[in-house]
Formats: sequence, structure tokens, C-alpha cells
Amino acid sequence: MPSSVRAAGKLRKKAFAALEISMLIVSIWLVLLPHSTFGANQTTWTDTFKLYKDAISVYADIRTFRNNETFPVDVTVQLKSPTPPGSIRILEYYKLSANGTNFVIISEGKVVLSGATYYGLKPGEKLCFTVEAKPTNSAKEGDTATVQVEISYPQPSDNPPTCSIVDPANGQTLSGVYRVKVSATDDKQVTKVELSIDSGSWIDITGNFDGTYYYYDWDTTTVPDGSHTLDARATDNALQTTYASQVSVTVDNILGGTMHVESINFKQKGPTWLDIMVTIYDDAGSSVTGATVYMDITYPGGSVLSVSAVTNGNGIATYQINRPAKGTYTVTVTNVTHATLTYDPDANKETTDSYTVT
Repeated sequence: MPSSVRAAGKLRKKAFAALEISMLIVSIWLVLLPHSTFGANQTTWTDTFKLYKDAISVYADIRTFRNNETFPVDVTVQLKSPTPPGSIRILEYYKLSANGTNFVIISEGKVVLSGATYYGLKPGEKLCFTVEAKPTNSAKEGDTATVQVEISYPQPSDNPPTCSIVDPANGQTLSGVYRVKVSATDDKQVTKVELSIDSGSWIDITGNFDGTYYYYDWDTTTVPDGSHTLDARATDNALQTTYASQVSVTVDNILGGTMHVESINFKQKGPTWLDIMVTIYDDAGSSVTGATVYMDITYPGGSVLSVSAVTNGNGIATYQINRPAKGTYTVTVTNVTHATLTYDPDANKETTDSYTVT
């Protein structure tokens, strides 16, 4: 056999051995490197190739990403210019997989600049890739070249939350313990709702939810009488925050004011229960929180029950009758007490009222 043929055969064996070693190194990298996750919508880094004698190809670093979003994303892998230009001929090798082992080559070719997009990476799936470089004929052992790699994907489609202070109203006068109510919604998930009084520190009220509103029972006696401000904000699971329009209120806990019965109402839910609701206002026309309302309830059979209830943030004292009997119930307010206000029965809009359960 001619010596030239034998030499060529040895060179091919050496080349294939180098390639096998490179592939083995790539496999080891894939197992050992920690997985990254999608954070910002673009990630860029630079890898360096170092050339070795008789090497057919050299591999850049392997990066692995997992889609932690709740929806599929289209991921674009872009290979930027090598440095110095023309120092190596790039053979790009994008390997993408859902399980980290069964790779799918979505782009391959001898190019200098190129990019490829993997469409619809599903939640929980991984994207794994490496870049293979083939040295030019003029490359020498020890030469290096760098290549910039960029991964990008769209921002999550997530609208910011809504947030508003629904109670108290702007300009309202408050006293005693008042329940501040905040409305906060999001197209995915509200993760935090906060309230600030007079631009102070934010109070986390996320755990106070009545099924409709987030709330905070504000003891207005802890602040001076006069003007005060309320702010609220809501944050969703994409860390987007929305601020509510500021509400200004007046706190008035000065002794000497009066209060009266504004109305008596009833609410029935079939045979289950009957609510008796007495609303108390002060002499400025604002709802009174923390007033104790005493009332006599005359039942259909003629018996009389004396009860009491305390007004909430809307100035409503509610007494509930479970499984009410059929017939007429008559309610008469006999007294109202409060820590700072005096009951003025002559100012009552209503003192007694009746309701018939059929």
C-alpha cells in the first residue's frame, strides 16, 4: 500500500477520534451544567473557541433553558459575528428537545451569520443547543475566536392588574373604626394588595378578602382629626403593579356630634334567613362606624325580642333571623350609643318599620 494512502488513513482515524472526543465532552457538559430559566425576554453571551492540532471541529458551550411560562413561546437563537471576522467558518448546530436527550436539529449549514426559531416551546419543555465551529485551513493550533450568541422570546401576554379604592368615597368624613375596601383584579392572578395611609409604609392586606373586596379596618382614632389620604396598589404574578387613584377623607372624632337612624331595611333569602339592617348617619350626613343599635323586634306571634347590633364601615347594623316564620316582623329602634357621638332620636328619618315573610 502506498505510504500516502496509509498516511491519509491515519489522518482520517485521528480526525474521527477527535470528533468522538468532542462529542463526548458535549454530552458531559449537558449533564453537569445547571439549567437556566426564562427571565428577561433576551439573553446574550459570548463563547470562545480554542483550536487544537488535527481537530476537525470545536464546540462552544452548551446552554439549556426551560420554559417556565404558562403558555408556549417562540424562541429565536441568533448567531452573531465571530471575532475576528473570518477567523473561523461557522457550522451552526441548534439542538432543541423536550426531554433533554432526543435532540432535533432545526438548522445546519456553513454560514457566518445565521439565526433560527423554534416555534411553540411548551411549558416545562427544555431548549438545549451548542455551536460547532470548523477551523479554516489557515488556522493554527492555539488560535481562538469568539462568537456571540443571543436567545430571545416574546414577553408574556399579561395585562396589568386593576386597582381602586371603592370605600370610602373621596371627600367622605370618617370616625371610629372604618373598613376601607379595595377592588383589585387581574387577567391571571393578583398576588399582593397593599394600602398606604398618609403616604406612609405599605400595609399588606392581601389576606383580608371578603369574597369581593380586599379590606382594612382603620381605627381613625389613631390619627389626628382633619384631612388624610389613602393610597392602594395591586401586583400580579408577572410583577406588574397598578396604583389606585388617591382618596382624600376627613377624620372627625371630636366629641359633641350627633347621630340618628337614617333607614331601616330588610333582606330575605327565601326560608333561610331574614336580615334587619339599620343605617346610622351623623349630623354631617356621613355613615357612622362602631355605633351600637338597640332594637325591639315584634314577631308574628306577638312576642318581643330585644337585640343589638354594631354598625360596620357603611354605618349599617345587621341582625339576622334564621329560618323566619311566616308573618309580619316589626322593628323599633329604642336607642343608639357611640363612643363620641350622641343619639338624637328627633333627627331619625325612620324609627320603626315592618316586613312580612310570606
